[in-house]
Amino acid sequence: MFIIKKDSLLRFNNPYIKRKLFKGVMHIPISCDTMATTRNILNEPMFLDVITGLGGIKAVEVVRTLMEHDSLSETELAEKIGIKEQAVRGILYKLYEKNVVQFRKERQENGWYVYHWTLLKDRLKDIVEERRRNTLELLRKKLEYETSNEFFRCENGCTRITFDKAFENDFLCQYCGAVVHQFDNSFIIEELSSYISRLESVAYSF
Repeated sequence: MFIIKKDSLLRFNNPYIKRKLFKGVMHIPISCDTMATTRNILNEPMFLDVITGLGGIKAVEVVRTLMEHDSLSETELAEKIGIKEQAVRGILYKLYEKNVVQFRKERQENGWYVYHWTLLKDRLKDIVEERRRNTLELLRKKLEYETSNEFFRCENGCTRITFDKAFENDFLCQYCGAVVHQFDNSFIIEELSSYISRLESVAYSF
């Protein structure tokens, strides 16, 4: 399993809040460096997440290697990465289905064909950029939800609910029956705002 270290900004410990707050974006770690404007796409966790989703964890090395050359055959890729040629071929086909790579056939004297593969950098950049935009949209919706509601939580941390839901339940937890108290979500708003600022300011390059 490919594991990417989560951002250190996630200071709150309640697992329920984490799951609800970052549902759909938890696998897209984001650096807290909001000063950067242009970043090398190869160093971005979002890039790693996108490539892994397209072709699996080994696809990351395939893409990295192709990025360093104009074109490479399947045999050359396998030798440079250190995996079987059949595995390389399977990854390339997956990337080809997403229009991330293209190939050129070369007929050998023995009649066999050799396929030379090239990375379509603009297409790859577009995919990462699309992920960035989708993530921004989701985070903005979550931020709006956090800023437009008043929240309550019981002392056992069973759940976090809005004022309307707390009122319906007579300010009692629907799971443990304890009294719910107002929950300060200012730090959540801060985290979301930081993530959004980071994504709004970044521009990717190769």
